[in-house]
Amino acid sequence: MTEESLWATTNRLLAEKSLACVQAPGEDTLSVVPLEKAATLARIEEEDPALARAGTIRVLRELRSDEPNAVVEALRAALPKEGGVALQLAASANVLLAGQKPQVLQALVLLDLLDAGPRETIVEEVPAKNVPAVTLATLIEQVSQKRKGIDREELKGSVVANAGAGTLVIVAPEGELSAWRAMIDRFDRKEAVTTRNYVPRRFGLGETARLLDEVVRADPTLGPSDDWRMVVDDLTGTLVVTATQGRHEATLALLERLESTEIPGRRELRSFAVEYREAEDLLAMLEALLEGGAGEMQAPERPAEAPAGAAEPAQGATGALPTSNPVVRPVAARSGSEEDLTLSVDSGTNRILAFGDVRLLAQVEELIGTLDVQHPQVMIETLAVSLSESQMRDLGVELAGQGTVGSAEWGLASLFGLGAPAPSDPALPSIEGSGFTGVILDQGSYAAVVRALEVLNEGRVLSAPRVLVANHEEATLDSVLQSPYLTTNATNTVATTSFGGTSDAGTSIQVSPHITDGDRLRLEYTVSISTFVGQPTDPALPPPRQENQLTSVVTLPDGYTVVIGGLDVETETKAVTQVPVLGWIPGIGELFKSRIVSRTKSRFFVFLRCSVLRGQGFEELRYLSGREMADAGIEDPWPRLEPRIIR
Repeated sequence: MTEESLWATTNRLLAEKSLACVQAPGEDTLSVVPLEKAATLARIEEEDPALARAGTIRVLRELRSDEPNAVVEALRAALPKEGGVALQLAASANVLLAGQKPQVLQALVLLDLLDAGPRETIVEEVPAKNVPAVTLATLIEQVSQKRKGIDREELKGSVVANAGAGTLVIVAPEGELSAWRAMIDRFDRKEAVTTRNYVPRRFGLGETARLLDEVVRADPTLGPSDDWRMVVDDLTGTLVVTATQGRHEATLALLERLESTEIPGRRELRSFAVEYREAEDLLAMLEALLEGGAGEMQAPERPAEAPAGAAEPAQGATGALPTSNPVVRPVAARSGSEEDLTLSVDSGTNRILAFGDVRLLAQVEELIGTLDVQHPQVMIETLAVSLSESQMRDLGVELAGQGTVGSAEWGLASLFGLGAPAPSDPALPSIEGSGFTGVILDQGSYAAVVRALEVLNEGRVLSAPRVLVANHEEATLDSVLQSPYLTTNATNTVATTSFGGTSDAGTSIQVSPHITDGDRLRLEYTVSISTFVGQPTDPALPPPRQENQLTSVVTLPDGYTVVIGGLDVETETKAVTQVPVLGWIPGIGELFKSRIVSRTKSRFFVFLRCSVLRGQGFEELRYLSGREMADAGIEDPWPRLEPRIIR
């Protein structure tokens, strides 16, 4: 056996004999004393008790616990009843332990475990992620209070809501923080999201929607606003709100407060600038709306039990829109009431002046903003093509003869205007005219003229004007020829001839574009083609005129071309001038006639291409103008502002 084992066995055998080995204060030797007196005779070990040589020792320790009595009772249970002492000294926080050395060392270990002293209080701030901080703190506090009557171990600490920052403040000992965090994570779950309808009565939809966004949605005490969604339904006069239950309650409370507050009607004078239309036309439209009963907007009546602004319950699954929505009906403004609206126009500044209730002024402003918009312009490019063909054949023979029978002279001739010389001419005249011409003259006997002529003409006339026109307006492109005529005013003594006017003939095109959805154009066009077809029968009358007109409505994509054509005019004329009886004889009859055959054919085509210019800064118009000026070789005469470095 080792010396330690031998000494432990010795002290155990002494205890069995009710004896103990102690070291008295101030002595270096060991003494054997009765066991019941050992606790009072042993010295107090100031150093490590494990190094003491005596079998029975005494130690003194300071208590740190807030409940020292409970600690002392636990120590007494750990020490033997005979020879063991656990005593709290009066008027102090010290405890005296005495007994056999192994039992005292075990009691000291137990003391270290029980006597942890007052634990440090920790303050920690935890963000509320999904549930409002106030709601979450109230729920956790209620749960902790219920646990006190059920669980033996009470959860120490508490949770306080920091509503301004949307966080929870945990005040608890360090060892309890994890339990509080777990409870917060357990209950900080996303709320169910539902969709409800709200009908504002007192104020406009836009004003109420902005107020809800600024007050309800931005309220940090109601939790995160990621699930907030609001749709302003102008057709039915409702606000469709998708949010959590807490925000729905806040929305309902705000609307009830607005509806119950008595606010006198506020009337103001405002001016609205009209940029793209005539202010007079827009004013006439607004006045027509007011006369027709659109002076104010009123929501339909709700059931008597439903408070003002009450929400319609959502139908179907969470987040689904309701199947039925309330309808807003127009009601005319009452004459002489506070909701009258007075409108006037300032032509100098092209503004509309309005005086009336603020809510009505807001509706007028929104309506003007909807109607007064910049309309796109349309570049209309026209290509008019005129094709003409003509063919004329002229074939004739003229014969002339003279002679005498006795004392009588005779003369015969078949004249068709070819210019046959008289047989009595002394010399052959000069040959004139066009085509093939042959002249035979036997002076004093006969003369003959033969003429053959064929004329072929082919012509093409191109005209490509372009014009820029606003949407829904009409563009006119005219290319006409004016033919003047005279009028005669006759009296009993004098006749006066004066200018009677002009008759126009040519090409006239009217195009009215209408821009529709999907970059399509609806064109209303009229193409009129007129020509003079002869000479006037009287100088005082205009020449006869023939006119062809095409009118239609087409729809085509932006930038495409519509072809208007097929106006074909074909004329064929055959004229035969002959000598009766002789011209009827086959073969020989050709010497006594003149033939003229003429054919004319004309075709007319019109190509219309319309391109929409949608640029707000007129970039397309600037590009087209610059390109045309460059093609024409014209330099830009306008001065340009360029940066300069000034030293």
